[in-house]
Parts: sequence; structure tokens; C-alpha cells
Amino acid sequence: KPLAQYTISLGIKNIRILKKIERNVENAWRAFEGCESEVKMQFLHTVVLMNWAYFCSKSDKDIPTLDFLESMESIYSIGKKDATEEEKKWKSILLSYNFTRVDELDRKIAKLVRNGYIDLTELSESIKIVNKQVLDNKKSNSFRSAWDLFHNSFDDNVEEVVSHFYKCFTDSVTQVSPNDLDSLVGVFRELGEDTKASEMITYYIQERRSEIELFDVDNFYLFRPIKDEEIIEKFKGVYLTDSPKRTLGEVLDVLSGQNGWNDDDIEVLSSATEDDYYHYFKSLHGNHLTSHVATCMKFGRISNANEQTRSVSVKAKEALMRISGESKLNELRIHKFNL
Repeated sequence: KPLAQYTISLGIKNIRILKKIERNVENAWRAFEGCESEVKMQFLHTVVLMNWAYFCSKSDKDIPTLDFLESMESIYSIGKKDATEEEKKWKSILLSYNFTRVDELDRKIAKLVRNGYIDLTELSESIKIVNKQVLDNKKSNSFRSAWDLFHNSFDDNVEEVVSHFYKCFTDSVTQVSPNDLDSLVGVFRELGEDTKASEMITYYIQERRSEIELFDVDNFYLFRPIKDEEIIEKFKGVYLTDSPKRTLGEVLDVLSGQNGWNDDDIEVLSSATEDDYYHYFKSLHGNHLTSHVATCMKFGRISNANEQTRSVSVKAKEALMRISGESKLNELRIHKFNL
């Protein structure tokens, strides 16, 4: 039935083209077994359009070409100053057909239309990607809809709200952002559900631990600062334990030439020993030698620096003095740092 609706909407009456569409569907349909209905509908929707474009555009310039369909990412990028009148007309047709973007699955369908066949293993890989996106969107929408029960009545239904929130959270945890978690935990605490709030934090960490950057509470990607103290404490613990340990050189690469730094930067720099600085400085060759040494030394000129921060310049200076004592040439080289 959907296939018929799509062909009718485009006015496809040519029996030869209708048969080609049927054969495309027959050849590829088994690759869609077990996937979400939305993915199957995308296939039918696209295969009809692309057959129409491939076989009819040569005789009718009002019909978009298959090359044009394959080249577009989003229809909304079409119609700017550089668009031709033809492309603007094609955009109108595609909008009326509700075809607004092209993804990797659509491009595989284009290959099927051009060749009349496709490697099902190759097609299946694209189907898996799109199917996962559909499932992720459903989970995300499920979590968002949980707030409707909270906002859309004045019923005294706290148990129902808590239960529904908890279920939607666990079902959709892979789509829940740290800010989402923080908001939900805040509601649970207000309702006296501290135990469940802690359970959610633990479950979130358990399910998302491999995504280590999620747990950097100082990161810029957060929409707003995390408020819940338990989340902050546990996230910091995970990030400290699991995050890749940066080297002395990696930190100095980032800090050289800028005035800002964070606690993690100081942690790496202050944990390095005098020997670490000695061997690192000796390994440097090029323009960054001066900038990296100067970056270390500036921590000794900060008036309100704590002992940990000052230790960076102290150890760097001791390393430089060792290098200076190795030769007259190095002594002259190190004069510029005003030790």
C-alpha cells in the first residue's frame, strides 16, 4: 500500500518503471528484516523517488535528476543565491514529496536503482546505522515525553510520576545528557526520593562509562553547570580514574601562548618530577622549546599561586639549572629565561 501511494503521488504510470521499482524492492527487502518500520518506509519512499528521477528526468527537465538527489545533504541548503531556477523548482517538488535529506542508506538505494542490484551485506551496514538512529530518537523522545506527565496536570500522582520518570530514564539512558540527569535528580530529591536519585546516578555511570568525556564536569559542552553534589563528586571520580593521562608535552602544547589553564593541567604539570622536566626539555628541538619553557616559568610569577602551582616553575627551574651546568653553550642559551 505505501508503495502504491508513493508512485501515485509522483504520477508514475509507466509500467516499465513500476516493474523496475518492484524488482528493486524484491531484491533488497530481505535486508530490512527485523529493522524498524520507519527504516522500511524510508526505503520504499526513496526507491520510488530515485527510480522516477533516474528514468524520467531525461525526458522531463522538471523532474530532478538522480545525480542531483545524490549530491544533496539537506534540501534546506538548496535555494540560496547560487541555485539555478531548475534547482529551485526541484526543491519545491521534493518538499511536496516530503524528501528533505539524503543519508548513507539513500545513497545505497541510488546504487541499487542505477545497477538494478546491490550487495546485501553492503546495504545491511547502512541499514544498521539508520536503524540505530531511529531507535535512539525513539528513546530520546520517550525520555522527553516523561516530562509531560510531570507538567500537564495538578493530580496528586507522585508515585506515578516517579515510576514513569525512572522507567523512561533507564530505557533511554544512552540518550540522556548530563544536564538531563542533573534536572531529573533534582526533581527526585525535591520529592524525597534520594535513594532513587542515587540509583540513577550509579546506573548512568554504569551504562555510559565508556564515554569518558561525559564525566568532565568542567567541559564546555554542558548546557549549564551541574548542580547536584553527588553527580559532581561521582563524575569527577570517574573522570580522574578513567580519563587518558596526558603527558607533560601535551599539556604544554595546549597552554603555550595562552593565559588560561584548568585544574587538570596543573595536576599533570605539578605531578611531573624534576627529572621529567629535565628529560622533556632535553628532548625539545624547534621553536616550541622557548614557549614550553616560558610557560612553565610563568607559574612562578603568579602572586596568589598555591604551592602546587608554584611547584611547576620550581621543578622546571631546577631542571634548567642542570642543563645550564652541562656546557657553556647551554648556559648561554638559558640566560634568556632570567632564572
